[in-house]
Amino acid sequence: MQELEEFLEKQKDLNIKMLTDILQTQSLIQHNLSIGLDSLKKCVENLPTKIVPKQGLQSRITIHRQNQHQFILSQLSHKNFISYLNLEEEIKEIYRDRMFNLSVSLRDMNGDLIQDEDCPIFLRIYTSEKFPKEVDSNIRGKPILKGQTKILIRGKAEFQRISITEVSSHFPSGKFLLVIFSEKFYIKPFIIDNLIVKAKKLLK
Repeated sequence: MQELEEFLEKQKDLNIKMLTDILQTQSLIQHNLSIGLDSLKKCVENLPTKIVPKQGLQSRITIHRQNQHQFILSQLSHKNFISYLNLEEEIKEIYRDRMFNLSVSLRDMNGDLIQDEDCPIFLRIYTSEKFPKEVDSNIRGKPILKGQTKILIRGKAEFQRISITEVSSHFPSGKFLLVIFSEKFYIKPFIIDNLIVKAKKLLK
């Protein structure tokens, strides 16, 4: 009889301990859930209440390009423009070592062609980064530009059989700036933004 009472007493103590452990575990779970909910609430409260409009993003991109252009103009010492160079035809896809032409015009600030005299103009490639750097060679040390990179213009002219000897992905931002310019400081250069040069296209 005494042994039975001792057994029941031990069983009682064991049951009490198990119940206590269960209650403590539930309390810990509730505590962790409370912390998790508080953390989630703070995250939600810290989420931006406004989505940056596409127009605002476009504005920042435009400012970035303007800064790039101003930097290049300062490098060329060009200012006080009374005329400008203009690209007459949109550039199509450019592939490494694939030749292409560029049609250019020289115009006054009213948009009229200037045909008084022949004016030398040039091509130059820059990296597309905050402070663009001139690129004169590819990763193999060969000239980055081939073909007719200097021409005379009277009204309209064309750079012919130009090729770029490196893909733009090997340079910062994966893009180039292609600058058409004159050595005359008062002629505003034409800057082609976001020029992507792809790997050589496979012929079918």
